[in-house]
Amino acid sequence: MGKCDYGYIKWHTSGRKENKYLDKNGIKYVANAEGRAVFCRNL
Repeated sequence: MGKCDYGYIKWHTSGRKENKYLDKNGIKYVANAEGRAVFCRNL
């Protein structure tokens, strides 16, 4: 399992309240062109 997958699973199982799991594991929570919140990998 990759680091991003691990961070996403931890975030999801924490009730999606702790964005620190996303930040620490290389995932950004941003808005796309339509204004929808999406996830992307930090490269």
